[in-house]
Amino acid sequence: MTHLQVLLTTADFTDINQSAVAKVAGIPVGSMGATIGRLVKAGRIVGGSNGSLKLAVTPTAAPSVVQAEPQPLPAVPAEAAAQA
Repeated sequence: MTHLQVLLTTADFTDINQSAVAKVAGIPVGSMGATIGRLVKAGRIVGGSNGSLKLAVTPTAAPSVVQAEPQPLPAVPAEAAAQA
């Protein structure tokens, strides 16, 4: 997906060479069609005519990075703190 994010935009469909993308992405060429199909099904990219693609503009297209809330450190019993 990282390489496709470089090649594609949300505005226009782009014709891509699946073999070249597979090589750069480290995906077997024979698996590229299935990989693109999964990305389309997941809502990450949109397929156009003749195999052209563009990035999806939906919330599912956002990176799935979740920032964790800082958690307080657990309390250390007084006996353990004295031994340290």
